[in-house]
Amino acid sequence: MGDLMIGSIIGLMAAALASSSDAAPLAGSSPADTPPASSAPAPAKVKKIKDPGDKIVCHDDAITGSHLGGIQVCKKQKEWDAITNSGQEMLNSTNRMQGGYKPPSG
Repeated sequence: MGDLMIGSIIGLMAAALASSSDAAPLAGSSPADTPPASSAPAPAKVKKIKDPGDKIVCHDDAITGSHLGGIQVCKKQKEWDAITNSGQEMLNSTNRMQGGYKPPSG
């Protein structure tokens, strides 16, 4: 919805510029005789709302088989959420195919 608002503001600004540049003075008239270009109201300032999913979050990933530590991986929060959701969906689909979790009998 924000892109639509920005697009309409840009369209209004382009129309205002086109109408002011199309108004050429008539032959034989001086610039003082030409009426001033109509001033369109200034477009409202668009306040950009920050998406909490755009926040950068860093996680430390251990390297398997190493005692020296790991690496730091930084991604947007919505990317971390997508990774978590895809893992959860894979687990759910595996459980559905196997008929759910069945504890060992014994």
